[in-house]
Amino acid sequence: MASSPSGRGAVRLAERLRAARDRSFVGREREVESFRSALAGDPDAPIVLYVHGPGGVGKSALLRRFVTLAEDAERTVVQIDGRMLDPTPAGFQLQAGEALTDERVVLLVDNFDRCQGLEAWLREHFLPGVLDGVVVVLAGRQPPHADWRSDGAWGEALAVWALADLSADDAAALVRARGVPPESQAAVLRFAGGYPLALSLAASVAVRDVRDTDAWTPPRDVLSALLQQLVGDVPSPAHRTALEICAHTISTTEDLLAAVVPAANAAELFGWLHSLPFVEADRHGLRPHDVVREVLEADLRWRNPRSYEAMHRRLTAYLVHRARESSPVPSMAEVRSLYYLQRHDQIVTEYFVLDGDGTVYPGAYQPADREAVRQLALVSEGAESASIVDFWLERQPEAFTVYRQSNSDELVAFMAWLQLGTDDEDTCAVDPVVAAAWAHAAATAPLRGSEQLAIARFLIYPPAYYEPSAPLDLMRMRMLVGWMGTPRLAWSYVVNPAPASFWEPLHRYLEQLPVATTPTVGGRPYALFAHDWRAMPVEPWFDLLNTRLLHGWDPRAPAEPEELSVLPRSEFDAAVRSALRSWHRPDQLAANPLVRSRTVTRRGASDPVLTLREVLMAAIAYLAEDPRASKLHRAATVTFLKSTPSQEAAAERLGIPFSTYRRHLAAAVDRIVDHLWQEELHASAEPLTPD
Repeated sequence: MASSPSGRGAVRLAERLRAARDRSFVGREREVESFRSALAGDPDAPIVLYVHGPGGVGKSALLRRFVTLAEDAERTVVQIDGRMLDPTPAGFQLQAGEALTDERVVLLVDNFDRCQGLEAWLREHFLPGVLDGVVVVLAGRQPPHADWRSDGAWGEALAVWALADLSADDAAALVRARGVPPESQAAVLRFAGGYPLALSLAASVAVRDVRDTDAWTPPRDVLSALLQQLVGDVPSPAHRTALEICAHTISTTEDLLAAVVPAANAAELFGWLHSLPFVEADRHGLRPHDVVREVLEADLRWRNPRSYEAMHRRLTAYLVHRARESSPVPSMAEVRSLYYLQRHDQIVTEYFVLDGDGTVYPGAYQPADREAVRQLALVSEGAESASIVDFWLERQPEAFTVYRQSNSDELVAFMAWLQLGTDDEDTCAVDPVVAAAWAHAAATAPLRGSEQLAIARFLIYPPAYYEPSAPLDLMRMRMLVGWMGTPRLAWSYVVNPAPASFWEPLHRYLEQLPVATTPTVGGRPYALFAHDWRAMPVEPWFDLLNTRLLHGWDPRAPAEPEELSVLPRSEFDAAVRSALRSWHRPDQLAANPLVRSRTVTRRGASDPVLTLREVLMAAIAYLAEDPRASKLHRAATVTFLKSTPSQEAAAERLGIPFSTYRRHLAAAVDRIVDHLWQEELHASAEPLTPD
């Protein structure tokens, strides 16, 4: 570090922080002694130390102590946070590769449970390659896999520690080290027992407010009562809201606070959250400790369910908007965040593994993957299906996503997100499943103009064929990306082997409704589930899911939002012409199907009749933008907007022959219809701005 005045100040501050941490660290003598032995290179010392235990038990504090000891021994310290890591072999090696080239490295991996899928790869590939002298510490919630013990080579090289509560003596020492006044120490210890996080939080309250020690009696939920004291000290309602948002979403940024709490000073709220003892920062934003998060969540949902619902809906709208404005496809970070908001939903958790991050990782299909993809299809679905996979690999290779095992890079799963337009009808005949989807769309509400049909085809993972698994979780996230990001998406379809009795409740919950046709490939029947995104676009669809999450779901009940009108061109033309003639008749406009078209509803106004009139006025005004259409504009204005009693009177008012007037009016109406038709086709591709 440079020896500038600012550098010396930074050193002094770092030393003060280190000294404070040293004073407040208590207990864990066994673990510390084992780590010291490893640093010293003792022959019997372990090479890999595996620390596990529940959230808040002190794993991160122990790793900070190891950092101090390693720095004192003049070792090179490499720290990795599993929450910030790209959970792939390449991502891990990018951050930890120094352990392969420098024998002085001490590699510390915190929150290892967030990349647990890399465990086998680490054990079998990465760790055997580290240099002699390197010390590795893994810390997470889950114990190590039994394969570590079954491999005799790891018997002496691995030490496993299950962290538990602090002893009574160590807990008392921690309270004293945190500066709790003597008269409050007994109450704090009664409150928090030996749980390190609860002790630390209770101590922070006691240091700030020593007068109210009599109120510190042990409740049923120690941490919940403690958080009530902390939350009671927030500076303002905006700060309380910011804390609740931080607990609800996977990570909190200043941008998120500015969007969800627009009337507040987002920078001030973010800084305050960052200063809280139970909030940690990483490259994605701020995260409260998991134990604190869940208690805050439960408290708000019980105490103020309306506020909880409003916050949840605002966060969803923000993340949907952020995802849909990403280019060229929705951001996977926002997609993961949207899934995280659904983590308490019982029906969702039944169908998702949710803890498989790192086991497999996705990638784009490459030509070299072809034989592996074909073999997976052949093993799972037979020769005819494999031939259809070949066809789509030739036709739409970019539609395929492959999934590789983290510990071997072996291609173990794949899916296809096929996108079809009006020119692809003949192509569909090659694949009976896609042909059935096309026939359903054509018979129900055909594609219009440049609209697209998309189908999630071949969700292939042979070890768990169409069963909940980590690869299937990632495939469903890819589907959500497609639902939100496919340009001008009209219909989407999901395929399941029939009968799909296990998956049908999830599809119905997600408003993917069963199609009556059951196509077969190689003698195997398949079920199709469909959604018309013109009738229920992304924003109202998420509103519906939020209602089901927050208030429960009865699968027998129809979808609550009124579906939009999806009119073919001929019916749309007739509706526009009728609306123009009904300009001065609100009752007739209210019955016009255009009031439920995307062209009208996307404007979000509370009065659809008034909005329809505004749409028609704007379309007539559009004619005036073309100097060559000025006569058409005058004919439409006088006929429809000026209460002219008849077309003859309109021609007389314009001072032109009746035949000329009729020609101008017909051309004007054709131009208006064409303009509104294009607006209707493109309306569903425009993401709405969150309130």
